[in-house]
Amino acid sequence: MFFGLISYSLYLWHWPALTLSEYYFDAAIAGPLHVTTLFVAVVGLSWLSWRFVERPFREMRFRKPAGIFAGAAASSAVLLALGGTAYVRDGMAERFATPVRMHIDASADFLQDWSRCSVPASGAFEGVEVCPIGPDKPPTFVVWGDSHVRAFKEGLARLADETGSAGLIIWRAGCPPLFDIRKEESAATRSQDADCTWANARIREAFAELPGIERVLLIGRWAYYAEGKGVGRDSANTIRLSPAEGTAGEDFPQPALFEKAVLATIGELSQRFEVLVLQQVPEVPFYDSREVARRLVHSGSAAQPETAARFAVSRPDLIRRTALSEKPFHELAAEHRIVWLSSWSGLCAAVTCSVLHNGRSYYFDNNHITNSAALDLRHLFDPVMDDARRMTTQARVQ
Repeated sequence: MFFGLISYSLYLWHWPALTLSEYYFDAAIAGPLHVTTLFVAVVGLSWLSWRFVERPFREMRFRKPAGIFAGAAASSAVLLALGGTAYVRDGMAERFATPVRMHIDASADFLQDWSRCSVPASGAFEGVEVCPIGPDKPPTFVVWGDSHVRAFKEGLARLADETGSAGLIIWRAGCPPLFDIRKEESAATRSQDADCTWANARIREAFAELPGIERVLLIGRWAYYAEGKGVGRDSANTIRLSPAEGTAGEDFPQPALFEKAVLATIGELSQRFEVLVLQQVPEVPFYDSREVARRLVHSGSAAQPETAARFAVSRPDLIRRTALSEKPFHELAAEHRIVWLSSWSGLCAAVTCSVLHNGRSYYFDNNHITNSAALDLRHLFDPVMDDARRMTTQARVQ
């Protein structure tokens, strides 16, 4: 009987209580104490709203429709005004101090403009999403990679516009830009894994058909593919590489299979194009802009010493993490078969690599940079762009 009376209030209150609890504790509901506390709170709120809102309203004897509608309209207007203000002012983040705001700003700085992208119904890239950057003219370069291409997209697009260079961007999350391998990723579905294999095979065919392309830039989270797992916050994410059907390497350990795929891919591409490879941005294992912002908001200065430890990674730790993945690239660069673009130069000091630069957080999570960082670091890609290359050559001649 009791729960029947408050059932509508329970329906209204359970979802806000659940959502706000998960937000506050930065975790899904778990454990008997957490569940019991939340249940008691929801039942209490439901009874209060039934007792002092729902029942009095139901028992009113002289209800004038005009007054009811006017009250509802006024309440709705107030709520819409409050919600609209919060939306327009992006949550009113200015109410927080700078040490908090830099992480709040970073958490909202990972949406890129993909309005120029399309999936061709015919041609070299049939069925593969391609995104032009730069002026509307035949492209001279292709940027191919995983979600780290997404992270650098705004910087690449800005530099392409500034230099008058036209290119194509092709990316797929969690999909290494390598030939002759398949992947099984814990964070992906079987369909997404199969799509990665199919897309890479289609891209391989397209490279043989592309007129006017001079350079190919590869961008990826190389350590993830070589080691087979994430680090820190995403250490539970795993990825297993295996050779594509009809290719050797089934018994290879993953680092060896990764190296084999790197050498084969670059060996094939370098027959037709100049190949450039971006060094993976430093992973900062335990950083996430959203979590850090919440911790600082909820705990204030008490959380700062603990939270600050999440802002950097030591170079020795980073070198150990990337040793296997960077080995084939360093060898290829030493043989002048690729151009190796160092991302660490803009993100690391002598001893550590930090998320904080110029009073801002450059990172969205532990391995992706923000749009603002991509814009600041865009000149990493000068060797890819047409006019930037010409200006560099002219300067050397002079």
